[in-house]
Amino acid sequence: MSKNSRRTKKGSETRLKLQNIGQIKEADIKFGDLTVLVGPQATGKSILLQILKLILDTDHIHSTLSSYGFQWKDKKRFLEIYLGEGMRDLWNEKNDGGGASCEFNGRPVYLKTLATKRGPSRLDQKCYFIPAHRALTLFYGWPQPFHAYQTGYPYVVRDFSERLRLYMEKDIPQEEEVLFPREGVLKQVYREKMQQDIFAGYSLEIDRVSISSRLVLQKDEGEMIHYGCWSAGQREFAPLLLGLYMVRPSGRSSKRGEIDWVIIEEPEMGLHPKAISDVLLIVLDLLERGYRVCISTHSSHVLDLVWALKNIKENNGNAKHVLELFEVEKDQQVQQLLDIAQSALEKEYKVYYFEPDEKGMVTVKDISRLDPSSEEHWGDLEKFNTKACEVVAELVRSDYRRSGSDQVVALHVREKSE
Repeated sequence: MSKNSRRTKKGSETRLKLQNIGQIKEADIKFGDLTVLVGPQATGKSILLQILKLILDTDHIHSTLSSYGFQWKDKKRFLEIYLGEGMRDLWNEKNDGGGASCEFNGRPVYLKTLATKRGPSRLDQKCYFIPAHRALTLFYGWPQPFHAYQTGYPYVVRDFSERLRLYMEKDIPQEEEVLFPREGVLKQVYREKMQQDIFAGYSLEIDRVSISSRLVLQKDEGEMIHYGCWSAGQREFAPLLLGLYMVRPSGRSSKRGEIDWVIIEEPEMGLHPKAISDVLLIVLDLLERGYRVCISTHSSHVLDLVWALKNIKENNGNAKHVLELFEVEKDQQVQQLLDIAQSALEKEYKVYYFEPDEKGMVTVKDISRLDPSSEEHWGDLEKFNTKACEVVAELVRSDYRRSGSDQVVALHVREKSE
């Protein structure tokens, strides 16, 4: 596949509008090549992304649910099966104009239509969803099958876990034990950075000697470290890494099957800032491959990257400036990533802030300009840092004024005594 064919076609705008769905009062999202959603917890970021997944993969979701014996007679039951227990009343459509509404690319989308089976017209998957609850998928160190989860779990968690399981049990050869670092799956520069920043010199391996297969960490010929003893960041990152393996096929193909979209919820979970940078570097790799990527996050690190990329482009920077963000300076590493960095400067970036009002209803704002002079434009992610700086600065000023006054008093007393 040629490099040009990997890129998202210009003019293929994708737009999703929601009103009065869950806590979302109003949202109008125009997706870029990379779209970032920020905002406090429970403001509807995951709901919006799951609705996007449902619209893109309706038939595939119906087929999967039916294959595992799920049945639904009405749209509310379907919504509860898909989004999870307690979510059946999230999307209430009314004829008086005051109810929930959804538009995708200018056309109305009705929950009843999404819940109605239409036959096996399109069973391939366009959207690959890596959920925030991914650590739950590695129960005792191995991905769980779809049917192992209770009905309360969202579809995207079950589906992600099942796909990881199939990948581990069918796509990984039985004689293969080392999952990371593996040559031919990730570029050397990725492997080196993750080895240092996330796995601390350990390798991620499959233990096939125990009663059941499981993932373990191992260093040289030392004792295996069980999943329950991993750091929180390693438990969160391992399923994310395997998910990224699946959408980065080896060989000449740049994309996996018919997948066009990759959604990653909270990629920063449990990770040190340097490790977050490693993940974001792979995100740029996905963009260069032609995927459209959506990220929900609580990390200012992600916004810093988007802000830097936009400013590098506007100030006539080049690919090497992009790689400096990730501390890629060795000539060999730079050469490996030049195409990815150059592609990053050609992409469109969109950022949206989910802002709740005093009643908890959320209005989604386009903050793609990312003006750091305004707290609002950073989605409150820099608010604590700003407030900390203000408090310390005022304390320093007060201490300076107090010290200056004490010096004046001491000088006055000394002059009087003389």
